[in-house]
Amino acid sequence: MRLLALILFALTLGACASSRPSADAEPVRVMSFNIRVDVASDGEDAWPNRVEAVAATIREADVVGLQEATPAMLDTLMARLPEFRRFGVGRDADGGGEQSAILVRRDRFDIVAGGTFWLSPTPSEAGSVGWDAALPRIATWARLDDARGRTFTILNTHFDHMGETARTESAALVADRAVELAGRGPLVVTGDMNATPDSDAYAALAAALGDARLVSETPPAGGDATWNAFGSATDDRRIDYVFVNDRVRVLQTATLDRAIGDVLGTRDARLPSDHHAVTATLTF
Repeated sequence: MRLLALILFALTLGACASSRPSADAEPVRVMSFNIRVDVASDGEDAWPNRVEAVAATIREADVVGLQEATPAMLDTLMARLPEFRRFGVGRDADGGGEQSAILVRRDRFDIVAGGTFWLSPTPSEAGSVGWDAALPRIATWARLDDARGRTFTILNTHFDHMGETARTESAALVADRAVELAGRGPLVVTGDMNATPDSDAYAALAAALGDARLVSETPPAGGDATWNAFGSATDDRRIDYVFVNDRVRVLQTATLDRAIGDVLGTRDARLPSDHHAVTATLTF
């Protein structure tokens, strides 16, 4: 499956090589980060004990796609991140609930357009639940302009954790919508897909887009696994991704598999979230 995805994307790259960005384009570091919803029962791993490390991690990027971010969590984060602006709405019918929010550095990009759709057969119906999903799921997108006149589209999402059909259908919907939204411009898709590289959902995305970790010009930094369960994970699941289209050049990728102490310069061995953040350094 992974080999097929690489072959398909390589063919697309070959057909569009003349449109690739120049080497001197200013890089953009994009991050996907599931920050784990605020749950009091997490005890020592609850949100108040992690927020500083999460904020410090986000500061390492220019554009960030978050998952499991509630309005209250975002308020707490943004108070620590005045250099970022945020965009997004909640997945519930009334606009509340978890967001697939996008954070953007104020000094680098303006948000010139954007929106949210639901991962269901009725994407414009707020709060709609798709296929065999357990919960409403959304994708939030934004079109960004920088001071040099470059424009790119980012879409951020979080697939359902229960419904396999929902994940596969969501992947097809996201791929189609993202490609349509970007047109001929650069496109980045971030998200917790709850799907490993051998899944049908991954294949649906990889048929249209390149997995940044696989198409990077340099070897990835950090481990393969992105799900850590606060250190108790018993497998090496990679379920968090950055995908790109053929207008994007991937210089480097990383899995930030670090403890809170590594981020904040302390001896805290706990982890910032139950997922590791993943990054891709890109040019357009």
